[in-house]
Amino acid sequence: MAVDAMMLDPMLGPFKGMLAEVDAKGLAGEDVDAMRVALARLEQLGAESADITSFTATVTNENLFMKFSDAYGRALASAAKAGAEDSAGDDATMIAQNVTALKGALASIPDDADNAAYRDALGAAIALGESGLSYPVFLRRLDEEGLSDAMQGSTMTRSGIIKDIHFAAEAHFPLDLERRIAQLEAFDALKAKAKFGAPDNLVYTLAADRIDWEYAPLQAKWDAIEDRWEGILTMVVDWLDAHTDFAFYDSRWRLPGCSDEDVRENIRHDKECLPGYLAVREAIFREYFGLGFDDIFTHETYLNAKDANWLDYSDERIALLRETRPGMVPGAVAPDDLIKRSEEMHGAKADLNPDRAVRTSLPIPKGVA
Repeated sequence: MAVDAMMLDPMLGPFKGMLAEVDAKGLAGEDVDAMRVALARLEQLGAESADITSFTATVTNENLFMKFSDAYGRALASAAKAGAEDSAGDDATMIAQNVTALKGALASIPDDADNAAYRDALGAAIALGESGLSYPVFLRRLDEEGLSDAMQGSTMTRSGIIKDIHFAAEAHFPLDLERRIAQLEAFDALKAKAKFGAPDNLVYTLAADRIDWEYAPLQAKWDAIEDRWEGILTMVVDWLDAHTDFAFYDSRWRLPGCSDEDVRENIRHDKECLPGYLAVREAIFREYFGLGFDDIFTHETYLNAKDANWLDYSDERIALLRETRPGMVPGAVAPDDLIKRSEEMHGAKADLNPDRAVRTSLPIPKGVA
């Protein structure tokens, strides 16, 4: 699984720009080869890493950014020495080479809102290099003013997080929407504090991971509750329908290859056993989540599924199964009036949710995106 290009490209863009600038100058040799090797390794890790955290860890362990930068500096120094022995290595030459590389990197970065901070940092570094400073002072000022860090780019852009927010809203995932909004707030907080508005990659990654960890158990609980009540509702529906005339022809009991006798046995099994299974399921449901049958219909997981049109059953069918549940006990038989209503619904195709194909979205809070 590759690292998302939206996260990877802003990080590798400056390095690609430096290599392109070296190629444009026609430079060659071991140092240029070392730059290619380092960049190729960065691209390989981007394609192979499971996520940005593992990518960053491997890049740091292999010191790839420093290897590339060292090779780049040596390549420029060698070119300057070969071109003018008397000026090789002097401050003006070294700064000029750096400024040229920075201009190349600036040209390679898209001029949009996401990259504004990084373009500003590159522009400030270029201005600093053209201000007449000595090369050592130029390098020191880059570090002191936070330009070195800002020019590295970010593994995540704000628009990328906003896209995740819209996806969560369109998918109707409330907890995922909350999680993504929390990550956007963390990004904006770091951006406000950072020099040139460029959040530190590692700090943001740690903040986003912490938010993921906070929401993981909440999402697991949500999914577990939703899965349990879906099973409970299905049991009630199947028990009532097992008493109907259409049950003998229904695919729930007439499985592929079943004889008529097999179908009768399947129907008999559900009539006799589902009430007991349901009692056990509800007991577990209450023990683990503190919820009973009637609590299902006011729980946030059910209400979200209803709003999203994920429920298979129509409102009329839901009302019928709620009436059915009190009499669904071991040894009981479904009342005739409920059986008749189920048959009428089935015949009129009124038992299924008519809006199942209609998709809705969660509202995104104002000011978020």
